[in-house]
Amino acid sequence: MNYSYGNTLTIKSSPSEFEFHGKPNEPNVTFANGKQYISKKLYIHKPSITGHNGEMCIEHTPATNYDEPLLIYFPLQTDKSSKPNMIDRMLLANPGESLEVNLNTILPQNGDFEYKGTNIAIFKTPIIINTRILKDDEPIVEGAGCVAGSQEEAIVKLQGQVKVLMDAVEKHTKTEYPTHHSGSGGGGGDEFSEENLKNILQGNGIKCTPLRDGNEKKSLRLIDIDPSNAKSKIDISNPIAYTLAGIILSGFFYFGITSVYKRALQSVLYAFNNDAKPTLERMHIYEGIPGFLLLLLFVIFVAPSGFNSRDAAGIFVCAWILYSITLGMSRKSIIIDVMNDTYELNDLIRTVMRSITYNMFIFYPLFPLFAAGYAYKLYKK
Repeated sequence: MNYSYGNTLTIKSSPSEFEFHGKPNEPNVTFANGKQYISKKLYIHKPSITGHNGEMCIEHTPATNYDEPLLIYFPLQTDKSSKPNMIDRMLLANPGESLEVNLNTILPQNGDFEYKGTNIAIFKTPIIINTRILKDDEPIVEGAGCVAGSQEEAIVKLQGQVKVLMDAVEKHTKTEYPTHHSGSGGGGGDEFSEENLKNILQGNGIKCTPLRDGNEKKSLRLIDIDPSNAKSKIDISNPIAYTLAGIILSGFFYFGITSVYKRALQSVLYAFNNDAKPTLERMHIYEGIPGFLLLLLFVIFVAPSGFNSRDAAGIFVCAWILYSITLGMSRKSIIIDVMNDTYELNDLIRTVMRSITYNMFIFYPLFPLFAAGYAYKLYKK
């Protein structure tokens, strides 16, 4: 088995899971019988089938799409005196953070391995790391400033981050900068010297707080990675799944709205003794309640001072749009079906129920004012 995991942009999707997509034209694993596999995901977690402190599992998909997925396990052994490596950087990263990873520098080459199943290979030689793998009963750590537990644990984790950062500085100043700027002249070479960069880091200090949204680009620039390359590969299965789920939910949404609206209309019509105008006025007020609540929840979740959840805000605004369009397009046929089609009824529908755009951008946003006006009208009677 020949394997290679060169520079790969990985995204930490959870405390133990990473997106680790290889290139289709450069298989990561090749067997003597011609079978080839491409990396898909990477997991770093507590030991499950190895007898060490932890393990790294790389999941692969077959290049031909005819074979089963391949799993390769690398055992991990924690040594606090060791120098942090690429795996330590991945463990110390925050969920959502992007990293440029090259595992070829730390993986055993031509090491002994054994099969635990048809497509499960386990290497015997452990990879030494500096970070301790968390167990099931321990809190998840997301950034050195949020370390839960003893002060010693926090200090060790902070030291690991500092070492990784200083290694990046040393690589840039001693190897990459002289290569790209040798012979350029013009003075200014001392401005980017290793000593000056270290002084800058020591003077400003290192704030160990979790990265907020958008700060991953700053961290990529700090370790000399082009942020323009920090984009995950598009997985076509996700858009298809989301589209199918959207179509199915839209169908349920449509039948749910129309069914409830028809039942409510029949009840209100009976309460008003088949009088069309007050029936439609009451139904218009009723239909404004869900529209206003969905819009209000969207505002609450999208506002910086609120819950500030983009996912929830997107769900509520999509539900608001679906509700408004579905009800606006189907209620006339429901009303005619329940109350019989007449010229007077069509005129009332046009003047009382109003258009889709009117309801979406005037009636629903200002619903409390319309509801108060309707209540005042009933009180005056």
